[in-house]
Amino acid sequence: MIYAVVNTKGGVGKTTTGTTTCLAGKAILSEGKTLSEGFVHTVVDAAAITDLLEVIDMAKDYNSELQVWIFLARIDSRTKDAAEMLAFLHEQKLPVLSSRACERVAYRRAIGEGAIVQELGKDPSSSQEMEAFLAEVTA
Repeated sequence: MIYAVVNTKGGVGKTTTGTTTCLAGKAILSEGKTLSEGFVHTVVDAAAITDLLEVIDMAKDYNSELQVWIFLARIDSRTKDAAEMLAFLHEQKLPVLSSRACERVAYRRAIGEGAIVQELGKDPSSSQEMEAFLAEVTA
């Protein structure tokens, strides 16, 4: 399965979430088809939604049964961005995971220290978000 961590711009936590997933979920971070051969789970870091849609189309050329689920990261609850993204993904008929990762300093600190938020243990909310994500994708 391919897990896509997306947002409409760069620098929004896609790599952080992917890295956390890889370290905690023992997946492989991959931006190329050849790197993911032989692995059951792959994380794609897509720089923009249009890139994601293109990656999905290309991947379905290789696997017509491909199932894609979207995980939203760095959600800012003070804006309408998440609702707009959800509406767009729904229009594209792309299923969205129920778990989310909000904008939190803990993620930046963890990556800066070469750790995951669960290892730092300083922000229970970020740890709960990642645990919910990992539980959902490994269920």
